Amino acid sequence: VEPYEVTYREWQTLALEKNSNAVNFQTAFDLVAEHETAIYQCWQRYHANESGLPILHAFLAKYR
Repeated sequence: VEPYEVTYREWQTLALEKNSNAVNFQTAFDLVAEHETAIYQCWQRYHANESGLPILHAFLAKYR
């Protein structure tokens, strides 16, 4: 499983290329991309028998 952040960033780029009004959605694209990356990194830590909670807490703190 690769981080979906790459996919969301590509979607964002395509949306901006096709429609200049897509800038309004940049925050949403960023949030979703960072959320997917946090989940992926947490999952990696879990499989390394480490806690992924610091990653999730950092994500939550950023968007509170």
